[in-house]
Amino acid sequence: MTAQVSDNIFIDSQKHRLYCEPLESFWNYDNPKPAFVSPHTACWRGYIASWKIEGSKLYLTQIETENENLKMEKLFPDRQAPVFADWYTGELRVPQGEMTEYVHMFYQSTFESDLFLLADNGIILRRWVVHNQ
Repeated sequence: MTAQVSDNIFIDSQKHRLYCEPLESFWNYDNPKPAFVSPHTACWRGYIASWKIEGSKLYLTQIETENENLKMEKLFPDRQAPVFADWYTGELRVPQGEMTEYVHMFYQSTFESDLFLLADNGIILRRWVVHNQ
């Protein structure tokens, strides 16, 4: 497998890489994932999403995709950007510092540290840092 291009997340107005894919948990049986086209092997999901933490909430701010018919307005016709990510429950991994080990698979590379945020239906409950040195 190939290392993947990460989504982006803005925390306190600072842009970071996001080493997970919160949008993937939006798709389900009743809301199937659209047919995104992978532009290359480093983006199997077919899009790059941008996120932000505002207050204690996670928001989806943008989706970049090759398919003009799959922009945010089409995927979330009843919501305006930024879209509150009320579907997402789980950990968000935000790598920090320099990469210390490259792994050519998904988001397996190691960095000096990782910021983790625990979300429950889009609400950030907890933040912690893991030092990987």
